[in-house]
Amino acid sequence: MPTVQILFYAVPRMLREIVSESLGDARDVTFAGAYATAEDVEPALERLDGGRYVVIGTNGLGEPTIKRLVGHHPQAKLLVLTQDGRETFLYELRPHRKSLGALSPQKIAAAVREP
Repeated sequence: MPTVQILFYAVPRMLREIVSESLGDARDVTFAGAYATAEDVEPALERLDGGRYVVIGTNGLGEPTIKRLVGHHPQAKLLVLTQDGRETFLYELRPHRKSLGALSPQKIAAAVREP
């Protein structure tokens, strides 16, 4: 199974730790870094060696940033967590928003692995 590379974008440390711990034992997941701005994360996406990758951000990103990231990197998935960590939304290619319901480690792991 190919490795899924995770990049965090504008995610508070506490939420990063929760997600990292949730996926920490997964052999098919690697963490490729944490970035504060789109100017930082976009070059990081360009440097990745292809494959599957997911950018995890918070709902403070805003639609223009979400559309730009997904539009410039159509192979990426963007998981947007609400600030309180209770819900997650998935953006893909179009961008496409899909509610994943209540936040749980199992749902995060399933969303990251889903092609």
